[in-house]
Amino acid sequence: MLRTLPVLVNVARPVRLWQTSEPAFDVDSDIRKVMIVKHGAAFTLNVPFRGNPVPSATWAKEGVDLKVRGTIESTETSTSLTLDKSTRYDSGEYCVTIESPLGKAVPGPPVGPVEIGEVGETTVCLKWAPPEYDGGSPVTNYVILKRETSTPTWSEVSTNVARSSFKVTKLTKGEEYQFRVKAVNRYGMSDHIDSKPVMIKLPYSKSDDSPSVPSPPGSPEILASGKDFATIEWMKPESDGGSPLIHYLVERHERKSARWVKVNRDGAHLDTTLKVTGLTEGNIYQFRVTAINKAGESEPSEVSLYVVCRMSSDGRNHSLSIMTDQQEDEGEYTCKAINDAGEAETTGVLVLEAAPSFHPDYQLKETYYAGLGTTLRIHAVYIGLVDTMKDEEGQYMFHAGEKTSSATLTVSAITRPLQDVTVAESQTAVLECEVANAEAEGRWLKEGQVVDFNENVVSEVDGAVRRLVIVITRPQDVAEYTYQVANSKTSANLRVEGMYLSAEPRL
Repeated sequence: MLRTLPVLVNVARPVRLWQTSEPAFDVDSDIRKVMIVKHGAAFTLNVPFRGNPVPSATWAKEGVDLKVRGTIESTETSTSLTLDKSTRYDSGEYCVTIESPLGKAVPGPPVGPVEIGEVGETTVCLKWAPPEYDGGSPVTNYVILKRETSTPTWSEVSTNVARSSFKVTKLTKGEEYQFRVKAVNRYGMSDHIDSKPVMIKLPYSKSDDSPSVPSPPGSPEILASGKDFATIEWMKPESDGGSPLIHYLVERHERKSARWVKVNRDGAHLDTTLKVTGLTEGNIYQFRVTAINKAGESEPSEVSLYVVCRMSSDGRNHSLSIMTDQQEDEGEYTCKAINDAGEAETTGVLVLEAAPSFHPDYQLKETYYAGLGTTLRIHAVYIGLVDTMKDEEGQYMFHAGEKTSSATLTVSAITRPLQDVTVAESQTAVLECEVANAEAEGRWLKEGQVVDFNENVVSEVDGAVRRLVIVITRPQDVAEYTYQVANSKTSANLRVEGMYLSAEPRL
C-alpha cells in the first residue's frame, strides 16, 4: 500500500517529492517451507522487504528475541540471520518483524485469555479476541496449535481459522491439553497466547442424581522391581462416585524431574496391579494412581515410596542395590532363578538399624579404678531417634537420681535441598526441594529478595514438594534462588545458556 505525502509548492524554490509506504515483505512460498540443515553446518535465513522510511528488523525464535546467539545483518531491502554451527536446539519457528514510523508488518498477539467452552468426549471449544493492533493490515486467519501437557512438543491443529473461535476435534479422552493461538496478516504471524490446561473427559450433567468422580485410590505399594521395571499395587477407592470405574490411570515421576508421565494411556485398566516397564536403570521413581468413571477423574492417590531400579549381573552373579534409608524397605527379599528344568530361589532379610551414639555427658573413660572386693558398675547412655520430625525439635532432659543433663535436637525443616539447574534460553526451568512438614509455609527468594510471581513464574506445592517453575527462561532469570521455611533454607543457582537452537529451522 503506497501513500503520497502532499506538499505545498513554492515556485520560487525547487522542491523534491517523495512517497512513503508501509513496511512489507517481498517473499515467495519457498521461504515458508521447512529448511533442513545438517548438524554442525552453518545456515543463513534471508528475508527481503520494502518500505519507506526503511524499516528496522528484529528476529525471534518461538516468541523469544534473538540477542545472544547468531549474527543479524540488515540492509535497506533485506535482513538475514546467520548461525555458524547448528545444533538440534536450532530447530523451531523463526519470526521476523519489521517496523517503521508507519507501523509494524505483523499483527499483535490475539487478546486473551483463551476461553475454554464446552468440553466433549474428544472435543473442546476455544474462544479468544482479535489482536488490538493488526499491523497495518487486516488479520486474515488464525493458527491453532496443541500439546499434551505431558510433553513439550506442539503440533498444528489448523492454520486457516477464519474466526476468533474454533472447535478442536480428534482429541484423546482422558488426556490433558494446552492450546496456542496466533494471528496472521498479509505480512506474517504474531506472537502467541496460550490457554490454561484442560482435561478432555466425558460430559455429564451436574444434577443431584448424576454420578460424581470417584474418591482417590490407595497409595501404590512396590511389589517388585528390577533394572527396568517396577510392579505396583493399590487399593480401590472407597467410593466409585455412583458410577462403575472405567480405568485406572497410572503415572510415574522421576526424582530429578518435576513432570508426571502417564504410563498406561491406552485401554481400560481395571486391575489394581500393574507392571510398569521401560524404566531406566539407576533412576529413582515414584508412582501415583487416578481412578476414572463416567463423571471424570478422581484426585490422584498419595504417591508411592521411592523405588530405585538398579540391578547388575555378570552372567552368574546378580545383585540388587537398594538406595534407601526408609524403614518401610525392611523385610525379606527373594532372588529366583528359572530355566526350562525348573527353578531355585534364595532369600535374604534386610534390616535397617540406626547406629547408636553415646550421650556426650556420659562417655566411658579409658580407665576405671575399684577397691579390692568391691563391685563396680559402669553405665553408658546413648540416644537415638529414627525418622525425626520437625515437631520433635527442642531440648531433651535426662534425669538420673538427683543429677540432670540436657541436649538440644535440631531437625532441619528441609529434607531434600535444591539442586543447580541449567537450561537453554526460552525453555522451562524447575527448581524443586522437599520439606519435612507438608503443611509448612515458606517463601521463594531471588538473590535474597522475595520472588515476584506472575504467569511466567509460578510456585507449586505437591504434598511436601515445593517447586518454582519459570515457564520461559530469559537471561535476566539467571540468579541464586532460595527456598526458606522456618529457620531452614536451601539455595541453588539457575543458569540460562544462550538461546534454543535446532537442526531444522523454519521461517
